Amino acid sequence: MTAMRTAHYFDLLVICVSLTRTCYGIGEDCTLENCSGSGEICVEGNCACDSSTHYQAQVGTQCSAKGTSIGGACTVPGLGSIGSACSASNSQCTGSSGEGQGTCSCLSGNYQSATNVCSPIGTSIWGSCTVPRSGSSGNPCSSQNSICTGSSGEGLGTCSCLSGYYPSATNVCSQIGTSIGVSCTKPSSGSIGSPCSAPASQCTGTSGEGAGTCSCLSGYYPSATNVCSTIGTSIGASCTKPSSGSSGNPCSATNTQCTGSSGEGAGSCSCLYQYYQSVTNVCSPQVGLGSQCTMKSACLNENSDCLGHQSGSGSTCQCTNNYFDTNTVDNIQGSCIRKITLDSRCDTSHSNLAQCAADNAICDSRYSYACKCRYGYYVDPSNTAKCKARQPLGGNCQYNTDCTDSNAECASSKCRCVDGFYDTNGIDMDGICKSVVELRVTNINFQGITTSQFSVSWVIPDEKGQYIQTFVVEWMPKDNTFGDGGTKTLSGSPTTALIDSGISAGKSYTVKITSINSQLGVNRSVFSSADQDAKPNPPTWKEATDVNPANDHTITVSWNAPSGSVYGYQVSLVDGSTPVLSTAVLQSTSTKLFSTQIKNGHFYTVQIISKSQSNTVDSVPLKHVIKTEVIAPGPPTGANCKDVKDEFIIVGWNAPVVPNGDLRQCFVHVYNTSGLVKIVGTDAIINELKVSGLDPGTYYTFKIYTQNELFNSTSSDATHCQTNARMSDPPEDLSASAVSSRGFTVSWQKPVNTYSEEILGYLLQVKAGETCVVERQFKCSNCYVLYDVSENHMNMSL
Repeated sequence: MTAMRTAHYFDLLVICVSLTRTCYGIGEDCTLENCSGSGEICVEGNCACDSSTHYQAQVGTQCSAKGTSIGGACTVPGLGSIGSACSASNSQCTGSSGEGQGTCSCLSGNYQSATNVCSPIGTSIWGSCTVPRSGSSGNPCSSQNSICTGSSGEGLGTCSCLSGYYPSATNVCSQIGTSIGVSCTKPSSGSIGSPCSAPASQCTGTSGEGAGTCSCLSGYYPSATNVCSTIGTSIGASCTKPSSGSSGNPCSATNTQCTGSSGEGAGSCSCLYQYYQSVTNVCSPQVGLGSQCTMKSACLNENSDCLGHQSGSGSTCQCTNNYFDTNTVDNIQGSCIRKITLDSRCDTSHSNLAQCAADNAICDSRYSYACKCRYGYYVDPSNTAKCKARQPLGGNCQYNTDCTDSNAECASSKCRCVDGFYDTNGIDMDGICKSVVELRVTNINFQGITTSQFSVSWVIPDEKGQYIQTFVVEWMPKDNTFGDGGTKTLSGSPTTALIDSGISAGKSYTVKITSINSQLGVNRSVFSSADQDAKPNPPTWKEATDVNPANDHTITVSWNAPSGSVYGYQVSLVDGSTPVLSTAVLQSTSTKLFSTQIKNGHFYTVQIISKSQSNTVDSVPLKHVIKTEVIAPGPPTGANCKDVKDEFIIVGWNAPVVPNGDLRQCFVHVYNTSGLVKIVGTDAIINELKVSGLDPGTYYTFKIYTQNELFNSTSSDATHCQTNARMSDPPEDLSASAVSSRGFTVSWQKPVNTYSEEILGYLLQVKAGETCVVERQFKCSNCYVLYDVSENHMNMSL
C-alpha cells in the first residue's frame, strides 16, 4: 500500500509539471501566492524563507523551522545556510557537524537571561550585566560566587559577590570567614572589603593570596563568638567581659580576669581568684594560713589577716579574732571557721577541736561533739555565752546550775543531792550524788512456805549497807483483797524477815522490800519486789462414782474445795507406785479420769493436789484409795494336760488376762463320754491341779473356771486327754470241750475288770508242757470264741 501511494504521488507530480508551472522554489521568481515550499514567502518577486519562523539551512534546500526557545530543538545550519537557526538573538544551533538536529543555546559570552533571550555576561565584579528574569538560566556574571543585582525587571545591573563572599582579588569572590579562628581567604591585588565578618578582625597566614585564619587585630581578643573586643592593658583598666564563645585573656596582665556585672559588657581588669596585686600590674598567688606575708590581701583564707607571729619570726597569715584554724598539725593549708557558740555542734571534719568561742568550753565525744562547758563549769545564767565554775556538794550556791554534780540542786544555799540520789560523803564536802537505785536489794528468795506464813531473804548491794538506814518489808495480796497484807520496818542491815500475819492459804502476794536513805532528814527510797504464794490447803475427799471402766474407760471422782485460795487442782490416778494418768482441773471439784489402762475390780490411789492462786505452790496431796467395780473375770487361758497317768491327770492353765477383781479360787470340770463326771475346786489361785480318781485308758475333757469375789468366769478353752491304760484281769471260766485226739474246743468269759472302756482282743496259747504249740491273737472288744484245735482254726461267735 505504501508503494502504491508513492508511485501515485510521483505520477501526480509529473502531471503537475507537465501541465502548468504554478509552483516555484527558493530564489525563483514568484508572485505573492505561488511559492510552494513550507515556510516560504515571496519577497521582492523571489521565493525566500520566512525569516520570522524559518531559515535556509543549506544551499538548494527547502526552508527549515527555526528553534523557538533556548534549549529547544533546531536544524543545524550547513553549507550556504541563510538566516539564523534560532529565533533568539545571540543564540546558535549546535549539534553534530553537517545538517541535522541540534539545540538552541546562547552564544559564548551570553547567558539565558529570560525565556528565549540571550544577554551578555558581566565580565568583572562591579561591571555591568543583564539582570535575570523569569525563565533565566546560567550565571549573568563570569566570576564564581557572584550575582547580578539591579532594579526589578529586565535591565542593566552590576556584578557583585554573593552574600558571605568578598572580592579577594580582581573578578574573584572568596568566602568570608564567619568567626574568629575559622579559615578565610587572604586578600590580594584588587581586593575590596574584609575577609572576616567580625569587626576588628583580620585574615592572617603566609604571604601572598591563599588560605588564612580569622583572628582579632592586635590589642583585641575574642570576647564572644565572632566578636573582637579591646584588651584591658593594666590591673584596674576597663575591659570587655568574655561571654559564650570567648577565647583568650581580656586583660594583658598574667593571672588576671575581667569582672563586672553579669552578662557581656564593660568590666575592669582584676587579679584571678586566690591571686592578689603584689606590685603594679602583677598578680601573685595568695598564701595559706601560716605562710609568710606582707599585706592582708596576700592571705588566701577568708577571715584571715597578715599578723605578726607570736614567736616574732615575721608576719604570717592567721585567723582573725572569733575564728579558728582548722589545721593545728602544721598550721598550713587550714581554713578559718567562726568559733562555735555553746550547745552548737562542732565540725569534726578536721583536726582542731578547739572551736568553742566561750572560755572553759570544750568540744569532744563526751558531749557528742557539741560545745559544752568543760567539767566543773556550766553556762552562766546571767550570760549564756560564758562558762562559769561549778560548786561541789556542800558548797555555797545561788542557782541549781551552780552545783558541780549534775544530780545536785541548790537547797538552803548549799549544793545537795536531789530526790532519788544520795551523797556518797554524807553531809561532808566533795561527795558524789549516786542514784538510790544502787541501794536496791537483789536476789529476793522465800523459804518455809506454809499456809499461814513464809520467810523472805535478800542481798544488800556490795558496800551499800552504810547508806541504808531502814528497810521496810511490805506484803500485799495481788488481788487487793481487803484485810490481808502487812508491813514490817527493820533497822540496821537485816537480810531476812518472817512474814507471819495477814497471810491466807493459797493466796498470791507481792512482797516489796524498800531501802531508805535518810540523809539530812530526807527519805530517799528505792524498792525491789517479788511475788510469792502461800501454801494452799489440800481438798477433802467426797466420793468416786461411775467406777466401772468397762463401759468407757473412765471413772469419776469428786472432792471438797479447801478453805483459802485455789487456782485449780492436779488430779492423778496411781496404780501402786506407777502413775496411770494425771490431769489439771480448773474451776471444778470433780473430774472424769480416762485411760484405757484402768481395770475393773482394781485398787487405785487417787491423789489430788491444790494449786495456789498463781499456780506456783502445791498443797499437801490428798490421797484416797478406791476400788473399781468388780465384774466377771476373764476365763483362764492355755489349758493343757501337763502329766497323764492311768488314774489321774495334772491339768495346767494360765491365769485370766483380766481378773476384774480379786481372784479367789479355780474350778476344773471333768467330763467323759457320758457327761460331767466331777468338779474339782482349789483353795487358792494356782495354775495347775491334780485330778484323781480317773479310770485308766479313758478319754476325759477338762474345762477350767476362775472366781473373784463376786463372779465366776466363763470356761477356758476345753482340753482333751486320755488316761493311760492298765493291764486287764484274766478271762474267767476257761474251759475245753469236744476233746479228741486231734483237737479240742476252748471257751472263756470276759474278765470282770478290764480297766478300759473296751477290750482290744485276746492272746490264745496252747502249750505242750512248756512248749507253745499254737498261739493266736484275736482283735475284738466283746466276743465269744470257740477254738477247734484239731482243725487248726478258730471259730468265733459274738
